[in-house]
Amino acid sequence: LTCRISNMPYDQELKELNVIWTRGRDNTELKTTIGQATAQENNELIFVDATATVCPEEWDSGETFTCKVAIPSLLPTAETRTLRKLKDSTYRAPAVYVLPPPSEELALQETATISCLLKGFYPNDFFVKWLRNNEPVEESEYFISQPIQESKSPERYFTYSTLNVKEQDWSYGATYTCVVGHE
Repeated sequence: LTCRISNMPYDQELKELNVIWTRGRDNTELKTTIGQATAQENNELIFVDATATVCPEEWDSGETFTCKVAIPSLLPTAETRTLRKLKDSTYRAPAVYVLPPPSEELALQETATISCLLKGFYPNDFFVKWLRNNEPVEESEYFISQPIQESKSPERYFTYSTLNVKEQDWSYGATYTCVVGHE
């Protein structure tokens, strides 16, 4: 389970951030791990992911989980969001396409942009991670767009991620993998 706290000022004191995941049926507090602050694309704001792990049986049962976020200096009252697996058959996995850098970009011998397109998926929850030679790439090195609705009936989404690498790394045969997760 991931609760993303976004649009926080760059200078926000993270010691003040309190995030708690709970299980709905008994309000049990789950072990919550707060990640590192990450700069948001194209502005001076940051986001932080707070994660908790549940077993597949709990998730598949339709159990409700709640994320409660408190930041006294930013939020007058705590924010809560609930999450649960939908119990219908409308789930659709994304089609995934990895696109190499355009030849025009490679000709400049500077950077190479690798793109990963996810298309036609529902619901709009997903994750993308990149690997370089089977090793994880730091999240700060790539961009992931927010999901965008591509059709209303049936409801489907698309998104993309881009990874900029040195042209030499690409040309000398480094291997890049786009790892996608979806319900």
